[in-house]
Amino acid sequence: MKKNKRFTRFFVLYIFAGAFFALFLARLFYLQIFCATDAQSTITARLSLSVRDPAPRGEIKDRNNTTLAGNRKGYFVLIKKGDDANLALTVKNLAAYSGISYEELLNQMKAQDFGGSNPFVFCEDADADIITKINESPEKYPCAQIITKPVREYFYPETAAHLMGRCGIIDKKEYEQNPGYSRDDYIGKQGAEKVFEHILRGTDGQRAQEKYVGATSQTFTQDIPPVAGKNVILTIDLPLQKKVEEALSATVNENAGATGGAFVVTDVNSGEILALASNPTYNIAEFSKNYTALSQNPNMPFFNRSIAGLYEPGSTFKPITAIAAMESGNLSPAETIKTKGEYKYYDRTFRCNIFRQTGKNHGTIDVSQALGVSCNYFFYELGHRTGIDKIAKTAESFGLGSPTGIELTNEEAKGIIATPENRTLRGGYWYAGDTLQASIGQSDNLFTPLALANYAAALGNGGTLYRAHILKGIEEHTGAVEYTPVQILNRIKMSNQTQSAIHRGMLYVTQKGTAAPIFSDFPVAVAGKTGSAQLSRHTNGLFIGYAPADNPKIAFCAVVEGANSGNVAANLTKEVLAFYFNIEQEGNRYD
Repeated sequence: MKKNKRFTRFFVLYIFAGAFFALFLARLFYLQIFCATDAQSTITARLSLSVRDPAPRGEIKDRNNTTLAGNRKGYFVLIKKGDDANLALTVKNLAAYSGISYEELLNQMKAQDFGGSNPFVFCEDADADIITKINESPEKYPCAQIITKPVREYFYPETAAHLMGRCGIIDKKEYEQNPGYSRDDYIGKQGAEKVFEHILRGTDGQRAQEKYVGATSQTFTQDIPPVAGKNVILTIDLPLQKKVEEALSATVNENAGATGGAFVVTDVNSGEILALASNPTYNIAEFSKNYTALSQNPNMPFFNRSIAGLYEPGSTFKPITAIAAMESGNLSPAETIKTKGEYKYYDRTFRCNIFRQTGKNHGTIDVSQALGVSCNYFFYELGHRTGIDKIAKTAESFGLGSPTGIELTNEEAKGIIATPENRTLRGGYWYAGDTLQASIGQSDNLFTPLALANYAAALGNGGTLYRAHILKGIEEHTGAVEYTPVQILNRIKMSNQTQSAIHRGMLYVTQKGTAAPIFSDFPVAVAGKTGSAQLSRHTNGLFIGYAPADNPKIAFCAVVEGANSGNVAANLTKEVLAFYFNIEQEGNRYD
């Protein structure tokens, strides 16, 4: 009986073992025969290695096809994931090299979500020193990797820095907002580089890597060449831009108390921006190296005064008041007003500048003469007659207080027109005398130099307000260029009599009026308007206008902070116009 039970147990065990081996053999047969193709594909896929081939950015050129920004090969040092000991050693030695603490470098890596699929960019466009150190002592940097990729090169790094902007490694926020980018990608940070990112960015390619299997080699992927970004052609004229920046810098440096300024030149008949300068400025190529010192400079060299600086227009606003008065029927172009130097209004007395300086007045004058000599008394009277609503609406029609249309929308300040409503929004109260102050460009009026230049262009061309823009065209890889169409923001209604009166007044400024001492010997007729805006600590000098006066080609706005006089800005403008019109006179420097 015991023998039968033992036989039964062994029989069951044999059956179980036989079934197990049968299933094992069946599975092995299935994998070897039926899944051979899939297995080979899996092995091949695991052996293959495809490396991203970064695409170069498109070039940035000026209107004359001069390349402002291009590309060259650069070295990048990455920290990649490894075992804890190797990673710690690499971080320790790289931190020591860069002069920061081990913990600080770890925090930087953490902030950029360092991980197995996300290496940390320790150094972009690395110099020969760090590359040599890593190559000569790889045992000290086991988790460091050196790669090559295109880097941005600026051929005129000290010119148009605010307009050009810069590129840099994408940060965490930018990465989250821009799908399709890698964590070590370049991206536009400011200026044209940022706003035209979608044009300049190319399409990355793929490089095949060869792997050895046994004694043979095989390439498992195909090369896909990168496609460079398209080229951006700006409206900027490089020689003019350089001259504007040179003259602006010299003016600021030569005038005690001046802290900076801006200068804008536009095409009167298209809205194209030919020069856009802000002072102080900086060198794009040295942005990272000098960042700390530049960011702590009280004169704010990173601040783009030409499109973000808000300035009281002073007397450059007076053509607005004159147009509002004439177009509303509150003044005839031929009407004269007897000025008295002191303007009594309710319980206040407003004084003309000439009265403050000499105790005299401008006599009996018409609107053109009033513009020419910048008579405050005359414009106090116009403000009283016309009212703030009509003045404000006229300012709006010239684009003041609104975006100019420039593509750098995220960097442009909108400006403020002085009105009771805007004062209320800011928590203040509008007094009757504020209308008179607003009529001469004071009170709450604040505008950018670009907006003032655009307004001057509309005065010069007879009332067409064009959208200001810096993109002249996009150059395809074939060389064909798609040009930016001209856009009109507004057609300002002005009678011929009004236009003529304003034109005569702005000509009077440079021929017999406030800027006559500067332009009396200038061979090109210039229509302009000086302005001085007194602030708590200093007085800004402004000058706007267009030239040639009889057939305008360009409009301009010059602002010099702390200049104390509009004639400083007018003197600066004369130098720029001499260059533009190729007029040689004492080296194009005027005293």
